[in-house]
Amino acid sequence: MTNFLSCGLFIIGKSFRRFVAVFLSADQILPHYAMTILSLAHSTTSRIVFLVGILTFCLGCTTVFAGAPPVGVPTAGSFLNTDKNLSYNARTAKELAAKELTAKELAAKELLSKESLNFVAIDNYAQRVPQHIATQSIPKLVAYLTKPATNDIEKARAIARWITSNIAFDFEAASNEKYRPSDNADSVFLNRHALESGFAALFVRMMHAAGVETFAINGLKKGFNFAPGDASTLKRHTWNAFRTGGKWYLVDLPVYKEVETDGSYKLAYADAFFCIQPEQMVFTNFPDDKRWQLLNEPITKEQFLTSVQCFGAYHGYLITPTSHRNYEIFSKPRSLTLSFDAPPALQLGARVYAEKGAKEQHASVKTQREGRKFTVHVKFPAEGTFKLEITATELIRERGTSEVVGCSVKTVAEYNVNIGDKQPRSMAIISK
Repeated sequence: MTNFLSCGLFIIGKSFRRFVAVFLSADQILPHYAMTILSLAHSTTSRIVFLVGILTFCLGCTTVFAGAPPVGVPTAGSFLNTDKNLSYNARTAKELAAKELTAKELAAKELLSKESLNFVAIDNYAQRVPQHIATQSIPKLVAYLTKPATNDIEKARAIARWITSNIAFDFEAASNEKYRPSDNADSVFLNRHALESGFAALFVRMMHAAGVETFAINGLKKGFNFAPGDASTLKRHTWNAFRTGGKWYLVDLPVYKEVETDGSYKLAYADAFFCIQPEQMVFTNFPDDKRWQLLNEPITKEQFLTSVQCFGAYHGYLITPTSHRNYEIFSKPRSLTLSFDAPPALQLGARVYAEKGAKEQHASVKTQREGRKFTVHVKFPAEGTFKLEITATELIRERGTSEVVGCSVKTVAEYNVNIGDKQPRSMAIISK
């Protein structure tokens, strides 16, 4: 009986060895050592325990080969690993990706995890490039710009700031459908003016010269003249995405904000659109390819058209609505509570109008903050339809001191609120 069991176990052992060889090249990993150990086992129980251990090892290893991750253009919600030959489960992927990050990529990841990004030194350096270098060639300019950068994000920032400081947006061409300047990167670099596509093309070219994977993204954008729900008021637009540390980052260059300088206003780059979070970008930019939303659950064009008017990023404020994401709000009670994710330095408030541009209505407004969560409670004066503006107030301090010398109040979101029994309706007008 013992000999029969030994023979059977030996055959099973040979089968396990072949099974392992298929997946793990067992002739190298498990040579004759395994069978030698098996033959030395003095009892049937010992042999069974050993074989069970081998089976467990095989099953554990084969899970490593379950489904390779996609490469190139991202799938929804995935920030991709760049190795085309790897195939592993989610936990192993995360561990391997962490090990593969270079020192610079780890520094970039740590930088973006902070509450705010500080690029003062990089910005100053990028805006003071000697003229003889800025006019030589794109590769030589990029080599100079990225010299002090410690990671790919700082490279991207230096390139972005140089472009926005030296390439003028062609407002004349933007209003003239018959004339469009070239969006070729070399032409933009030479002529120093472009539309959105030219900005994006030059950014791609310069980032590639810096060795960073970068793409141009085509899609639609909401401007200040956008009418919620009406696709005909959207603008064609082009922006960028670059990848570092296995993650994609979004950048929109030709976006400007008004900045007060010595009593006058001038246009300046709205740098909230540099490495803007996908959850914030989706309120203003809608890519033709939904995968470039970089969201776990991409939104539809109708959802984009009917989402809240969100102007925060245009003013440099990273504010995300978390409770009411649609422009139209219907409420039977006169009281309404809205919540937002907002930086601690801001104070949110609200203003109520009977219609846009009309006199402000008297309404009870109360606010509450808990960390980054900001809650705004509004009690409307009566039933009817109102324009609700969410405002952000930022204190202005004397340079180099903590003394408050004023404040800046900007509208960061706008809603159309219907108080009473009025029923919701679809407001999207989608052009074919």
